[in-house]
Amino acid sequence: MTDDELREAVVWLYASDSGLARTAGHEPTLRALCRQAVWDRLVTDEVELRIWVSKLVRDVFLSDDALRGGFGVEDACEFWSWFDQNMWTRSGSDRACGESTDLRSPDPACLVWPALQSVR
Repeated sequence: MTDDELREAVVWLYASDSGLARTAGHEPTLRALCRQAVWDRLVTDEVELRIWVSKLVRDVFLSDDALRGGFGVEDACEFWSWFDQNMWTRSGSDRACGESTDLRSPDPACLVWPALQSVR
């Protein structure tokens, strides 16, 4: 999946989950493909994944056009919360951080969060 395809799919899933777009019935398959693409980017180059997500948020919610259209930092935060809960390989809500039964696919949120904290 290219960056543009992933961006389009993730934004569509977010809009669908938020009630801004009609569901089409293919969400579970698309969600699985997006989660795999996010995972692949995480294990290939965590920094590039961070940059990709940041640019997506900037372009969709914080560009000049988006700001003039009524979007803002609140929308960017809502998107990040949704992304954090929905785009990792496994949701962290049912287990402790780092706890995984699939050793090939640990919870990416546990890997990214410490890296983001070290940047601050």
